[in-house]
Amino acid sequence: MDFSADNLKQIYLDWINKSNYTDLKNEWIEIKTPFTDFTGSYIYLFAKKIDEKYYLTDYGNILNELDMHNIQIKGQRKKLLDKILLSQKCNIGNNNDIYIEFFNINDFPKYKHQLIQAIINVSDLFLTSKSNVENLFLFDVVEFLDKNEISYSSRPYSLQGKSELTNTFDLNIGQIKKRNIPTLHTRIINRLTDNSLKSLIFATTDLSLDKNEKIATILNDIENKVDNKKIKILEDYNIEVIHWKNNIKYFNKYKIA
Repeated sequence: MDFSADNLKQIYLDWINKSNYTDLKNEWIEIKTPFTDFTGSYIYLFAKKIDEKYYLTDYGNILNELDMHNIQIKGQRKKLLDKILLSQKCNIGNNNDIYIEFFNINDFPKYKHQLIQAIINVSDLFLTSKSNVENLFLFDVVEFLDKNEISYSSRPYSLQGKSELTNTFDLNIGQIKKRNIPTLHTRIINRLTDNSLKSLIFATTDLSLDKNEKIATILNDIENKVDNKKIKILEDYNIEVIHWKNNIKYFNKYKIA
């Protein structure tokens, strides 16, 4: 197979489609996805039609796993959880389940993708268990940008790609036209995992960006060791890799003044 953007996208979509679907009792369908959570276990989803709506849920697995590991979802963690769910249009049910509802069955691939992204991001809350909640990496980044007068928007947002799936980003760092510096669609990553690497690669092959836009990631290489092989892969896909230990040097060019 030739090395091309279309082929890489197809390989990724084929990998996503390795999910296993099983009919359960009471008209539930179990979906085993190829993605994993913070425990290394595969992420399972469960689907059912209830009245006129289609209901897709993780059945409480991820939040209950966090609770079993003594990760309390309150304070800044709760705020971060709410932002994650809002960005993917997901909700929390009475049994601690993360779910999403929709009316058109043809929208299933899109909402399955959104729910998986939400679960992966919520799973990342495990990485905060040994650190002060007030110093979560995302809040460190936002505080730095504010202090240094960097133009940005911190509300999570999504861009729809050629696959019609959504690609979510944490920050939009503004373009500086007079310096020919592009807008950065940015993901804040505590620890660069295989899941986050694949998701970034998919986004860059799925989205059609103009010359004034670029996909970027800010990596917490102060608290976490970064795999240089993964960095090289991101750079090969023209993804802007921002090392947090070099934040002042990098963001100097994005200052408003």
